Amino acid sequence: MMSAISVSNVQFGSVAADIVGISNSYLGEPWTQKSTGAITVTAEAGVTVSGLTSGQYYCIEATGGPWDSGEPRLNYAFAVSNDGGGSWSTGMGFTVGVGFSLSLPAWAIRVEKADNLRARMFWKATTTSIKIRVADGAGDFGDNSGSLSYKLSDWLDPAIRVSEVRLG
Repeated sequence: MMSAISVSNVQFGSVAADIVGISNSYLGEPWTQKSTGAITVTAEAGVTVSGLTSGQYYCIEATGGPWDSGEPRLNYAFAVSNDGGGSWSTGMGFTVGVGFSLSLPAWAIRVEKADNLRARMFWKATTTSIKIRVADGAGDFGDNSGSLSYKLSDWLDPAIRVSEVRLG
């Protein structure tokens, strides 16, 4: 769902113009699926999501689930790393008894709800891969069970686009 507006009577020096079809890709689903994969819920090191092109925009979204952290507590939350697992984001997604988290990693552009349980994150790649794992505490992955997966999509540049300018 792209949202568009029109602006009339814009002056460019001595020339009047109507700008038609201004849109912003944040307002819809301007992405195409690139790949999917399983997140091993017991893997503290996470799984590598590769095939990224530095400078391109991407969206990663949790699918499936839930996974159980062994407390027992059902989770749909994931964490990401863009430095090979050296540092991890705070969890994004729903955890029963805790609620929904939309913590934005410093290197991401946007985090939002994909549905009532799962989150999605948008970013501009600075590396050719990232890592993703379930959002559990360091040293606590061994008792996890269940499943969680991800969907990686190409995301259109989030800039505002002007599709038509009518002069005169």
